[in-house]
Amino acid sequence: MIVAIAQMNTHAGDFGTIVDRMATLAKRAADQEAKLIVFPAPCLTGQAAQDFPSREGFQADLLQAFDRLSRELVCPAIVPVLADHEGEPYREVVLLKNGEVFALRMGAYESETQGNSVPQDDSLFVAAFELDGMRCAVAQNYDDLDDLLDSDDTFDVVIYIPSYGYALDDTGSVLGAALGENRFKADATSLAAWFVAAGAVGGYGLQVFTGSSFVMSPRGELVASAPAFEECLLVADVVSDRQGEKETGEPLRALEPEIYNNSLYLWQALTLGLHDYFQKQSHTRAVLRLDGSLGSCVLAVLASDALGPKNVYALLEGFADERMAQVARQVAQSLHVEVVACPVDLSAFSSERSLYEDMAQACLAEVARTMDAMPISAEDKTYLALEATSAKCRVAEILPFGDVYRSDLIELGHMRNTVSPIIPADAFNGFEVPTVPGLDAVEPTQVLRLKRIDVTLATHVEWERTLSAVAARQGEPELCEEILCRFRELEAPRKSLPSSLVVSTHPLADASIPLCFSWHDRVRSEEERMEASAIVRRFLHPVHDSTGSAMAPPDFSEFMKGLEVELRGGGAKNMDRSTVEGALGELMGLLQDISGGERPSLEGPFGPLTWGSPFSEN
Repeated sequence: MIVAIAQMNTHAGDFGTIVDRMATLAKRAADQEAKLIVFPAPCLTGQAAQDFPSREGFQADLLQAFDRLSRELVCPAIVPVLADHEGEPYREVVLLKNGEVFALRMGAYESETQGNSVPQDDSLFVAAFELDGMRCAVAQNYDDLDDLLDSDDTFDVVIYIPSYGYALDDTGSVLGAALGENRFKADATSLAAWFVAAGAVGGYGLQVFTGSSFVMSPRGELVASAPAFEECLLVADVVSDRQGEKETGEPLRALEPEIYNNSLYLWQALTLGLHDYFQKQSHTRAVLRLDGSLGSCVLAVLASDALGPKNVYALLEGFADERMAQVARQVAQSLHVEVVACPVDLSAFSSERSLYEDMAQACLAEVARTMDAMPISAEDKTYLALEATSAKCRVAEILPFGDVYRSDLIELGHMRNTVSPIIPADAFNGFEVPTVPGLDAVEPTQVLRLKRIDVTLATHVEWERTLSAVAARQGEPELCEEILCRFRELEAPRKSLPSSLVVSTHPLADASIPLCFSWHDRVRSEEERMEASAIVRRFLHPVHDSTGSAMAPPDFSEFMKGLEVELRGGGAKNMDRSTVEGALGELMGLLQDISGGERPSLEGPFGPLTWGSPFSEN
């Protein structure tokens, strides 16, 4: 069976244009004898659910689009959509075949539950179908893949259509661009099935999809690969032999997976995301403050790469000193962006820095109106976490680096300079580090101080570690508490900030905490954490005597006897008590403190976000 993947970039919701393009791609696939074409997750309906008053009209137009597709597609197709069922959004997988429309997830769900309840996005029923004599399953996230691995069913083809975009801390999000580092080769071999991964390309809202679709044999051999950051129709022969051989018995010719460059890929993702955000908002021009800081310099280069230098305007105001002024002028000259004059003389406000900054923002807003340009700004994830106070004027519509830690932003600047040396060395010497009591005593240099902060934040936000777990992992508990308490204190100001491009599994919006809330966390000892786990066990799993009265919880040795576990060395009885208690403590509390690998180092080829976690957002 020949399968095609339509790696495409669409303006979600433009049903007429998208259906036309899908029909054209299906015709091209059929001309190459494809028996199935797979479309990426966000291409038709995007990533975000409609607000409730809009859902009725949106669903009506979506159904009309499927009516057209069922009549105009010349070969069977898989089309994922963000659908609606009884007022609740969920992700559906639609099979269009011979003029008919089949909702695969809904069909699987109703066959198991007789339609008694609304399907949720995390429901565990496999979307499956048969085509051309082959059994096919569709997965949309890692949970779906895990369900297939745990299932007794066997499939000839597994079609993976991820419903989330690129994330720096998840190599699985880049699909075929990092096959040497992600899970998919192991999935293909464990499932003993052809693995067809269909990725979208382009910006959808604030998420960025980067392409890199691929097809892999049951032996884990890469047999077809689409480029990243480009539209492509990828066609591959998926043979019925589960061993991945041609009918002649000749092994398939495997392709060599590409080497993944973390920082280069991040830059390309940000470039594509910013370009599509402007294009799909019908904007062509951007204006920014180029004040000589490293962030503003990197932003100017990114905007120039994404939009073209003729569409970027730079307001050269707000210099801390003449050195920064020289850096700003040099960057503007090297990029050939247009420098616009400040509409107000700001020298009268130079004695009061905060007022000066607010007036400069007002000038940026005036320039944006005058030039019909969208204002953008260089605030990064470190700034938003620890420095974004309420009492500051902001006019930017989007923050391209709002999901990028400052340590990574510095690496991005160095990486971009290897392509063309735009950013002067003086800019790299002038980055700032958030002020945290006790930080100077722990780390001797600016670079190490910044990395300490970013590692602590990323461990808490991306890895979702508790304050106590972060302190146990990083050391310096008082410093960890200072950093994360400051992070909590700035929750309200963060809610009023502009949107950020999403390039991680956990943007700061996902780490939201209740406002006007009295409780705050503190660093807890290992003994206290173990005691809390014991209390949880006592409440959730009480032990009763023969009369029904609650008994005292068993001690640790009795508790271990009740566990049906296999431990290295012959079981728990042959292991040191403290070792087993430490391992069990990590598992309790609904696995909230899963910890894998070595303690993250502050050093690395790409700063604090290069340590690999075996766990994703799923």
